[in-house]
Parts: sequence; C-alpha cells; structure tokens
Amino acid sequence: GLRGDLGKGRVSPFYALDAGYGLWLNRPADVNAKGGLHLNPALGFRIATGNGTALSWSIGYKFQRASTLLEGTNEYSVRQDYRYNRLVLKMGISF
Repeated sequence: GLRGDLGKGRVSPFYALDAGYGLWLNRPADVNAKGGLHLNPALGFRIATGNGTALSWSIGYKFQRASTLLEGTNEYSVRQDYRYNRLVLKMGISF
C-alpha cells in the first residue's frame, strides 16, 4: 500500500491507500466465483509516544467487487455481482 505523512511533529496526520485484487476462496464447488477490484483509501493521525513507537487511528472507505455464476442444467444460469462498500476504523501501534 501507499502511505505518507502530511505533517511533522509529535501528532502527525497521514494518508493511506491500499489497492489490489481480492480473491473469493470459500465457495461451493458448483459455483464459478471471481474476486475483483479492492480499494481502501484512509486518513488518520499518529501520536509519537517515545522510543520510536507511536499510536495511530484512521478512518477509511473499503470497496470490493466480486461475482458468482451458477450454471443450471437447462439454458438458464444465475449471475450475481457484488459491490461491498464499508466504513473502516483502525487503530494500531507502530515500533
């Protein structure tokens, strides 16, 4: 992912961007499932606590695409397209 600081000092805002392709791993054998585009931009702030450690908090948006195709025994098949939109809250410690 892409990360960067937006300021200097003990309390520092930052940005983050994760992007890639999400896989669909847990699926029934008779379903053709595909993953899709994954995006996760976020903004947050980091507080230095000393000795090279810091606490961080961020808020972001997570977007994920996926699709399934279930082919029937006759000429009909069912295709479902999924778009997941989520709010992401994170907190962490870095050292």
